[in-house]
Amino acid sequence: MNREILRLQSITQRLYGNKVLSNIYFNLYEGEIHGIIGINGAGKSTLARVIAGWQQGYEGTIFLENQKVRLASAEMAMHMGIAMVPQDPDTISTMSIAEYIFTLRKEASKRVLLRRREMEGRTIKLLEEMGYPLPPGRTMGELTRSQKKFMSIAKTLTYNPKILIFDDTEIGMEPEDVNLFWGIIKKQCLKGISCIVISQNLPRLSAECGRITVLRGGRIAGTVKNGSCPEAHIMNLVLGTKDREGDKISEIHLGREILRLEDIRGIYLKKVSFSIAQGEILGLTGADDAGKEELGDILYGCKKYRSGSLYFCGQPVTVKDSHEAVRMGIGFIPEERNRLLLENQTVKDNLTFLQMQTAKNRFGYLKPSIAGYLARDWCEKENISEFAKNTLNEVGGNIRQKLLLGRWQDKTLKLLLLNHPTNGLEQKERRKTLERILEYSKNGTAVLLITNDLQELVSLCHRVIVLKKGEISGEIYKEELSEMAVTKLKLM
Repeated sequence: MNREILRLQSITQRLYGNKVLSNIYFNLYEGEIHGIIGINGAGKSTLARVIAGWQQGYEGTIFLENQKVRLASAEMAMHMGIAMVPQDPDTISTMSIAEYIFTLRKEASKRVLLRRREMEGRTIKLLEEMGYPLPPGRTMGELTRSQKKFMSIAKTLTYNPKILIFDDTEIGMEPEDVNLFWGIIKKQCLKGISCIVISQNLPRLSAECGRITVLRGGRIAGTVKNGSCPEAHIMNLVLGTKDREGDKISEIHLGREILRLEDIRGIYLKKVSFSIAQGEILGLTGADDAGKEELGDILYGCKKYRSGSLYFCGQPVTVKDSHEAVRMGIGFIPEERNRLLLENQTVKDNLTFLQMQTAKNRFGYLKPSIAGYLARDWCEKENISEFAKNTLNEVGGNIRQKLLLGRWQDKTLKLLLLNHPTNGLEQKERRKTLERILEYSKNGTAVLLITNDLQELVSLCHRVIVLKKGEISGEIYKEELSEMAVTKLKLM
């Protein structure tokens, strides 16, 4: 057994008062590839950020090469030999590849900055060693998402780390790039560098890692050695010993087809086809690069799709913009709530603004006085009249989400698009939001629920579609719907 290089004892991390990591014990050996897996929100990225010094305020003890350390910043961690490659690195589009990899690097000589020729020469050599050659003068803005990730890996390697952390780095990579990515990891381990790899790709973790640690609900659910147990056991650890099926929705009659997609292609989407019926709640889930958020924006007219066909209520359509979507009877709540809200305006003014955008009379507009009346009436119904004069900056996520749901009050919607509608909500408000979604369904509105919350998918949906790298990897109907079934499609 190689020597232990890193050990975490009783690590706890709180964010905004919530405990996101609890009593974590974790260790890493020299030259080891150690995989970390778990569903969204399990605490994987937070753990990575703690180890890399990106997340301060943790409780507990960290030992590096048997010495107690306090990782107070990313710079301090990097000085100690710990570096992380994030899922999506920050870049400056006008920078050349060489500048991105070596800019502001201090050398032992009197020169503070590397000369351009030397910088480009070292870039060429480094990228050739990685097996990913690109012209050093090419700008970062010209690169694909996958290429930017490899440049981030190259930049990280120049620090000569002892420990490398990869936080879902392979998301968004093409299959051939994924193979190269794992090849780079194995090369580093042969040099004695230890690698922590966070990934949703369970088969690849099982094939490449010496050990796999499962995080669930901010705690370590278990650590298994390679080959010591089947993948089904690891998935049980991911979900918990009980495969919850949730409170299944009551049987309702599904009506005519409301929406049909045929071979829709976008930036992430690749020939996606499905339909949704009147009154149906269709769940859509997948990893961050799956394209599910892009699909919501396409259907509401916020983004253009490259090819394919859309049919709405049996007719071919092109949703030109959000105004066209509203006219057709399509409602939308985005994941980024501020997209539709006015930060410096009051709660009442925001709702008035949303009402004026959404509700129109036969002349094509709604008088501000009527919109204001509807806004006041809604505030009273929701028991938030006391916040009506507060600006949006002074209220929390619960009220912001109520505003967005309130936009569609008393509207006859044919289709409602919901992108992670309960993110950040308190339990009581979360329950109310789910009840409203069911009400829309019972009233005949087709609901497309985009979420990674397994319990919501299982308890609310008539059907769940899993997207993987822009394609449908599987579809599960209500009779077979369970957290295990969804997770298996996402991880396999």
